[in-house]
Amino acid sequence: MMLSSKTRSIMERLRGWNWSNFWSWRADGGARPTLSLSQHLGVLTLVVALPLIVVSFFMVGRFADSERHARRAFLVAATHSLADAVETELDKYFVISNALAHSRSLAQGNLTEFERTASEILSSLPDASLVVSTPDGRPLLDTQRQPGADPGPSDQSDRRPGAFATDAPTLSDIGVDPISQTPVASIETPIFHDGKPQYLLILKFSSRRLTGLLDSEKYPAGWIAAIIDRAGQFVARAPEGKGRPGTPASPSFRGAMGLTREAIVNNSSLEGEPVISAYTRIDYGWTVSIAAKAEVLDESLSQTLWLLSLLAAGSLAASFALAFFANRRLAFGVRLLQKTAKDIGAGKPVVPNPTGVREFDELSLAFGEASSLLRERAIQRQIAEAERSASEEKFRLLADSLPQLVWTAGPDGRVDYTNARRERYGKVGLTRTDWDGVIHPEDLRGTVAAWLKASETGEPYEMEHRLMIIGKGFSWHLSRASLLRDSSGEPVKWYGTTMDIHEHKMREEHIRVLMTEVNHRSKNLLAVTQAIARQTVSSSATAAEFEQKFSARLLGLSASQDLLTNEKWRGVRLEALVRSQIGHYSDVDEGRIGVAGPDVLLNSTAAQAIGMALHELSTNAVKYGALSNDVGHIATGWRFKSSTAGPMLEMDWIERGGPLVEAPHAHGFGSVVIEKMLAQRLNAVVHLSFEREGLTWRLLVPLKNIEANDDLTDRADMSPGHS
Repeated sequence: MMLSSKTRSIMERLRGWNWSNFWSWRADGGARPTLSLSQHLGVLTLVVALPLIVVSFFMVGRFADSERHARRAFLVAATHSLADAVETELDKYFVISNALAHSRSLAQGNLTEFERTASEILSSLPDASLVVSTPDGRPLLDTQRQPGADPGPSDQSDRRPGAFATDAPTLSDIGVDPISQTPVASIETPIFHDGKPQYLLILKFSSRRLTGLLDSEKYPAGWIAAIIDRAGQFVARAPEGKGRPGTPASPSFRGAMGLTREAIVNNSSLEGEPVISAYTRIDYGWTVSIAAKAEVLDESLSQTLWLLSLLAAGSLAASFALAFFANRRLAFGVRLLQKTAKDIGAGKPVVPNPTGVREFDELSLAFGEASSLLRERAIQRQIAEAERSASEEKFRLLADSLPQLVWTAGPDGRVDYTNARRERYGKVGLTRTDWDGVIHPEDLRGTVAAWLKASETGEPYEMEHRLMIIGKGFSWHLSRASLLRDSSGEPVKWYGTTMDIHEHKMREEHIRVLMTEVNHRSKNLLAVTQAIARQTVSSSATAAEFEQKFSARLLGLSASQDLLTNEKWRGVRLEALVRSQIGHYSDVDEGRIGVAGPDVLLNSTAAQAIGMALHELSTNAVKYGALSNDVGHIATGWRFKSSTAGPMLEMDWIERGGPLVEAPHAHGFGSVVIEKMLAQRLNAVVHLSFEREGLTWRLLVPLKNIEANDDLTDRADMSPGHS
């Protein structure tokens, strides 16, 4: 082999070094010790093992946390299941109470007939009784007493006046029945006539039925199921223990229960034992809870953790033992290769030495072949470098003139070139091949996965992702790349381009959001139309009457939809909605209808619900009310009000000057729309009164439930900088 004078000089210096005791030379004349291969392999083994140890303890800890969360999640799920069962049981009493409150005999004051009806209904509930009293608390009927017996003295308890504060049934706390001396709860339903309190209907039921419900669930030993009223007293508890009905729950639990509607907390039971309690407050105000002793809930977890820790420790010990034997074998092979490398540097013939490691033996053979080819390849490399430099210069000039980002990458996937447009991307001051912060964090995983797949298979790479443009923010781009192979099929280089497609993506997303919104609103409109048709059929005697009513109601609904469409579904002005519903009756003098109120933009749900109610009010006014003669008039207005629950909207519809009004004997679809549908869909309070001088309708609704706060443009916004 021919060696240059510089190479020979270096080889002479190498021969003078003491390879058995190697010290690296420093400019200050000092020396520093280095580690042997065996020592490096030992350090490498330790470096590999330490993360495994950390990961092992981490995984054991994660497993413990996961198990604890799973057990507590099961406790929460059991609490929700019990809460559903309790609500279902209470619903039965509320349904019966509501049915009795709407009894015709009670409305007519026929208490004898009503008592007979109530006894028949309550025959299926042996633990329930009924009391009907006057607003001042004087009992008129008590099913617990013998027929004809004196109902008893007047009950002047503090909660009687409060029962008439709302027209909805309310569930009381647990108490003691004065007759049976047993724990009972009651559903108090106020009954009004002409807007004035008439009766108070009290449906009492024993807590034994709820205790039986808890016993039927068959919870594991150590679990405590309970139902607690608003005052923090036990309604039912299983096992009962010290928690008899009417007994206050433990102070720690009552303190936690008052903080949130639902939670899982650590507290003490009445028996003084530490427990983990999951609770949730049902819609009727009571709280349902399931508690379990901490040692019962986690009894098997500690055993599992010990077993996992022992397995991890055994695996690590085996890894260290295997690493020790592997280190000895590799160190022997490396020492032989060191000797071979010295022989190549000295120009000596290389004799392959077996090491027992296949890769080392193959490398020893390759050393012999490489020594004869070194000079020939050096010459060929110089020629290839010159040719490649010229080709790369031409490619650079062409790439810099293109409007796209052009880049290349080696077979290993590392980007080694980008054109001048790369300076527009990423953070200021980065080099062209530095991609730190260029790809959006949410798209980074998908980009890497697609690139690895293309690198492994050699298939063309294609990816849509967001890239950071300096001064503009993240924008959508389409990146494509193809692999160049040599004559033998080996990968040589990736050639790729990246094109800005943000405007195209933004248009696509906007169209998708619009289509989704149209689909949702179409389904909602069809459901409302179906409900109108079903209710109109039930209240129509003939097909002609159905057609007339159905067409009129669709016309009212269509007016609301037209307003929504004109505003691009962003919302409907309340004043425009009122005028559109009243405007169907163009022959009515506008001076007879007063409309006043601040500017309010309604969302689509509120526009539909309030629009249908206004349509029914307008139709009723034309047929029977203030617009049925020539002198009646209507005043409709709205205003903002403040409350502890937040801003409210109060709206009035007041008719005066029309025919004298009588309350209807039956409630049709119009009443359902005007009262119940608004209350349900908007969580509103609706009051409808049939006064002699004219109908009065009042709506009180939280402003947050009706205001429009969504914009299709915002939801489809993909402008730069949005993630």
